[in-house]
Amino acid sequence: MSTGKLLEIEGTIFKNWKVVSYAFSKHNKRLFNCICIGCNTNRIMIGTRLIQGKIGICFTCTGRKGGLLKNSLIDGFEKFVIKNTEGCWGWKGCAPVNPGYGQFRHGMKLERAHRASWIIHFGEIPKGMHICHTCDNRICSNPQHLFMGTAHDNLKDMFDKKRHHNSKLTDDQVREIRQMLLLKKTGVEISKIYNVTPYTISNIKLNKTRRLA
Repeated sequence: MSTGKLLEIEGTIFKNWKVVSYAFSKHNKRLFNCICIGCNTNRIMIGTRLIQGKIGICFTCTGRKGGLLKNSLIDGFEKFVIKNTEGCWGWKGCAPVNPGYGQFRHGMKLERAHRASWIIHFGEIPKGMHICHTCDNRICSNPQHLFMGTAHDNLKDMFDKKRHHNSKLTDDQVREIRQMLLLKKTGVEISKIYNVTPYTISNIKLNKTRRLA
């Protein structure tokens, strides 16, 4: 590529890098001062590699050195979230039964959907703080169903919600649920029948709820 065309890339954005200015030449290669559009990290990069797309991610943004690239966080979240017009939001991505949260890969780590939703809508989460659900539906990432609290707040809310959900079920219903579990019905299927969360069904399966005689 000609020198003139290489110099024309100033101001151009390649992936998350914006070319600020020509820096210098080395071994017949032109290098440019670049800046990450997510966190303003500076890096000198080879012009031809920029044009060919042979450039790496910004580790400052993707979590290796702290911080998050909000644009890529939004992209990952929007790819899997199901924004229902009312009530809880769904999730069509990965959601392991235990612990039951939606999650997706963001940079070098897995990000939980409800935490990503909080960051996108309200800003960063201070160290040591938890994002809890008012709806007691771990798969939900509707920002209106989330609140920030300490570890103590999270633990208190968890116990309060367990008592709340147990009160919805009679002893006979708990027995019926255990029979369904023996018949290999899934927690999601059973939770829909009894209008409780899969987390409640999991507790019954693991005998963490009331023990019947």
